[in-house]
Amino acid sequence: MILKGLKTKSIQKATKKSILDRTLVPTSEKINSVGVMVSKDDFKVLETEITDLKKMLNCKHLQYISYTQKLKKEDVADVISPKYFGWKGILKHENLKSFANTEVDVLIALTKQPDLCFEHLFAKSNAKFKVTNHEKLEVIADLTINLGDENFKTFKDELTKYLTILNKL
Repeated sequence: MILKGLKTKSIQKATKKSILDRTLVPTSEKINSVGVMVSKDDFKVLETEITDLKKMLNCKHLQYISYTQKLKKEDVADVISPKYFGWKGILKHENLKSFANTEVDVLIALTKQPDLCFEHLFAKSNAKFKVTNHEKLEVIADLTINLGDENFKTFKDELTKYLTILNKL
């Protein structure tokens, strides 16, 4: 129990360091690559919706990863859980490392209730522009679209509206 608390503190410290180390360089470049993080426990996002998002944003590359509190045997390789996070926020899974280290133009994080590991991955990722739907992640995100419901279509519409205003589409 004590070790779990110490591990939590080390991940929190690594998250704060990631937030402080990030330098935001404002650009009006068009979007070429998008990363999507979805809490599988909160949102039921279908593969077709992700494909529609890629078409809607007119991007060439899209990375998708889903997060769950408890990993099940039937979960695929793109599903991650807190067991893939080590002390000091070290990423222990290759898909997770790849997702965090790939530089994307826009990173979208969707969750109802972010936990420490979800927040850490969002902070650690190499994204130029970060978008979320939860106010707890406002410290990390550049844009927060809080709709209050789990309707992914409404979120996509609002996202395209704001990205058009920011001259990214």
